[in-house]
Amino acid sequence: MVYLSSYRWSMLDFPRSEYTRRFDRARTLMAEQNLDAIVVSNIENVAYLAGSCSFDNSWAMSFWHPIAYPSIAIITKMDGPVLIAHDVFMNVLQQAGAIETVRSYYEKGRDEVQDYVGLTVQTLKDLRVSKGRLGIELGSGYTTDPKIGMPLKSFLAIQKSLPDAKFVDGSEILRTLRMIKSKHEIEYIRKATEAVDKTFQICFEAIKSGLSETEVASISNRIISEQGARPVWTLAICSPLGIYSPRPNVKLEKGKLLFLDLGATYAGYHTDFNRMAVVGEASEDQRKTCANIAKITRATVEAVKPGIRACDLVDICKSQYPKVGVNPPPGPSGYGPHRKIGHGIGLTLSEAPQITTYEKTVLEPGMTFCIEPPITTTEGFYVTEQVVAVTDDGYEILSKANDQLYEIK
Repeated sequence: MVYLSSYRWSMLDFPRSEYTRRFDRARTLMAEQNLDAIVVSNIENVAYLAGSCSFDNSWAMSFWHPIAYPSIAIITKMDGPVLIAHDVFMNVLQQAGAIETVRSYYEKGRDEVQDYVGLTVQTLKDLRVSKGRLGIELGSGYTTDPKIGMPLKSFLAIQKSLPDAKFVDGSEILRTLRMIKSKHEIEYIRKATEAVDKTFQICFEAIKSGLSETEVASISNRIISEQGARPVWTLAICSPLGIYSPRPNVKLEKGKLLFLDLGATYAGYHTDFNRMAVVGEASEDQRKTCANIAKITRATVEAVKPGIRACDLVDICKSQYPKVGVNPPPGPSGYGPHRKIGHGIGLTLSEAPQITTYEKTVLEPGMTFCIEPPITTTEGFYVTEQVVAVTDDGYEILSKANDQLYEIK
């Protein structure tokens, strides 16, 4: 067992009190489900509890993410938390880890191996919960459920080694914890969003007719990096529906619509939204269509407040289409007011709550998500996505970029 020295707190992603609050909230939720401990291995969940989110730009996160090197955080009702991690990460944890007690595993050769399965079993015994109810990220089937972050065979081996333990689904605890963002988390999302706001302004002034979709994507990524964020998602397309990757052989041409959707992270926290542009002077129909979807989106955002359900926003959105004289896109599958108009945003690009017809989650202050209903036409789809935070008395739009149609000169 390794006890990390106190000097490391200076490089934490958040104040030490932030992590204490997370541990306390986890224990409250554990008590509600009568759990003796939670065993967390999903990489984003481990980062949420253990720190080091800001290392998403480093080699460490690249190694930490693969399932071959799982990190496991254990929180009990009374003790812990304890982190189990490969010894290659000890340097990172010494600088930015939030969990003080760390046990490391390693492979130093064929005859000298400390595997994480045995170490996890022993740690649960040492914490006196090896015969208790243990929550693990089994998931309940939702696409945004936190998934277990170790091979199934490893989990089954842990389960077999602890015959008196009862393993139950604990993913809802992590889903609930991460869904309510602190002011510090929202500030990171805000900084990522500000970088993308500036990128739209600079990019639409820099790109010209004749550039390919991949060249536009490359320019966008460079500008995001220059704003101090990290690009993670870039969709630059000027064609009808069904294309979801920039292409080197498709060029910006006069009159063509450009859909530019950008995702970025700051200190591990994501943003994701788009803006629309046209090459040359926009037609009246293009301006009107973009203005209409901006109105629909803003009207939906204006309904955001604590106490309303996520699914209610879909109904409100659907009711806005007739008000601008537009039919909702055909359903029921895919994006649109028949099914889905948005998604949560945070440590992952898409997480809870999803803004769908089946998401019954009641909105609370601190939730962050993207609203992106479409209008589809023969030339493509029009979207003016907004990044939104739920406040005590309503909402805040974090994305500030102009939502009207840009004209590329």
